Amino acid sequence: MTHLDMSVVIGFRDWGANRLNVAVKSIQNSFGNQSGEIILVDYGSSDPTIAIEIAERLQLKLAQVTDAPVWSRSRALNAGFALAAGDLYISTDADMLFAPKTLETVYQWWRSSGESAMFLQCRDLPESVTIDDLSSQQIDWPHLESVSSLRPRWGVGGMMAISQAGFRQLRGLDERMTTYGREDMDFALRARRMGLRMVWVEEKLARIYHMWHTPTSVVLKNDINATRSVNTNRRIYSEDATVSRNRTVWLHSEEVPLPIVSIVFTDGLKANHDLIQMLRLQTVSSFEIIVPEHFANELGSLPDSRIRLCPESDGSLTSLLGSCRGRYVLPLSGVKVIARNYLEKMLDVMGGMTRLVIADGLHGKNEKSDTLLLDASRKLRGCMFERATFATIVTRFEQERTLTRDSFVAIAEKNCLEHTLANEAYFLEDDVLAVVNNDELSMASVIDSDLFWPFLIASDSEISVQVAGENIALLDGVPLEGDLTISTVSIDGKYIFSESLLRNATVEDLLRLFSYGCEFTRVDMRNNVKVTPVLGQGWAIDALRWIVDRIQWTPYSAIFVDKDVEDPDLGTLDTMCYSSGIQRKHDESCEDLKIFLTRDKQESDLVFNRLQSSVKFVLLGQT
Repeated sequence: MTHLDMSVVIGFRDWGANRLNVAVKSIQNSFGNQSGEIILVDYGSSDPTIAIEIAERLQLKLAQVTDAPVWSRSRALNAGFALAAGDLYISTDADMLFAPKTLETVYQWWRSSGESAMFLQCRDLPESVTIDDLSSQQIDWPHLESVSSLRPRWGVGGMMAISQAGFRQLRGLDERMTTYGREDMDFALRARRMGLRMVWVEEKLARIYHMWHTPTSVVLKNDINATRSVNTNRRIYSEDATVSRNRTVWLHSEEVPLPIVSIVFTDGLKANHDLIQMLRLQTVSSFEIIVPEHFANELGSLPDSRIRLCPESDGSLTSLLGSCRGRYVLPLSGVKVIARNYLEKMLDVMGGMTRLVIADGLHGKNEKSDTLLLDASRKLRGCMFERATFATIVTRFEQERTLTRDSFVAIAEKNCLEHTLANEAYFLEDDVLAVVNNDELSMASVIDSDLFWPFLIASDSEISVQVAGENIALLDGVPLEGDLTISTVSIDGKYIFSESLLRNATVEDLLRLFSYGCEFTRVDMRNNVKVTPVLGQGWAIDALRWIVDRIQWTPYSAIFVDKDVEDPDLGTLDTMCYSSGIQRKHDESCEDLKIFLTRDKQESDLVFNRLQSSVKFVLLGQT
């Protein structure tokens, strides 16, 4: 593969061909003597042929995301960087015009700036500078400089640049953010928290200009859903201090992303077999397990590609550190059981200047003493460290074998190691009772607790889960110890949600669900009451809610009819109104309906009068 200096990603949706063409050509001319590629990401455009034609003509990489109910710049850029091969990752927009040698200059600044993230302040062009003007063969760059206005540095989205390694550690832009706003500022803030210098490129050879168009905020100012998304973005930006994002779901990741956490075992796989099975069911699956190489003969019992051997280890934690690739390190030797959301809760508070997280929900207590056990390794169990600071702190603990919990925190503070407690992260050690709020509980009480479901379940309990995921149909015929009832709902042939149930499941069954890419949530089976998926019309109403969220307008009415109705005017109605076919499969049975969404009373009366004999039921929206 040819080495590339830079990868530039442009994400867009329903963008004009002329403006996009101008932007791409300007980027190609700005590489100068550096090598680079441009990746177009068409994120749900109504006409996908525009991007295809430009990508073919200008020899660009193209990623097309067709299943995109709402615009998300974060997801679009992530989808592009998943294909990137350059050393420097650069994001920009389809309305940015790059002066010649701009990106060559940015790249050279990056090479001389050490560990840094690069930004470029854009200049806004007036409405009088049209796309036709910019499409000419010779752009008058001095004129653009004279008529443009410098945009304040409150936003950084015009151009951001970060190393490939830095992007992977941050795990891309936050895909919870949709519509527009704050995703660029959030990404830059996380880069700074990760330790990168923020560098604004200040040089006349580096210029970017924003091509005028009606501001997005004006277009969407009356859109309730867009306003809700903007408020969500602001809340994430101001309240979430974590560095690595997309922890539980990362829709548009590279094929093999770096793990977030390196889980370290010094005592091998056999001693931790049950705990590793619990880890495989964590809500955060982006981790690796590091063990000394001399435990290689135990790998056969745990076939998981996330288990890695450390080739040179004396059995100490510090010797295993060199094999860790995660941003965070978590020693777990000696832990008996962890909650299913343990990693998620630890990562939720690992942000800002925090370099150490201590699980404070449950902790071990010596059965024979009122004081915590004193050996140093015990104090490290279940604590999550930032990898860069792990070796320094752990070395001190391995040199001093009689440290108390207080001195553990004290040493962290002496080393200027910011730490915090994860109050909702729960784990138990192998030779202790549980302590909650300083009240000692019996082990039976813990076994009955929801904290460690589905592990340590009482003998008379039953593991039952609701199963979700696009691959549920693949489970038909798969041998499971539990009793699986498959019940799914699809819209226009695409899976949407599920009410499938797996009763009397074993942990191995749950691992099998994971292997098929299926998700599961616990179903309350108190007193072993049999729960059956709810039949009737509820599934159709749930499907309607999903459709309304997708189209982002409230219909006057929703008319549900038999899908197989034979009517010569059906095609006319499909053209006139928004319609979707919905389907529910429940074991061997199948129910098909069609929904017509009308915009006013006239459309509603028309559909109802023509299809009256086939109408199942009608819901009114606006009145």
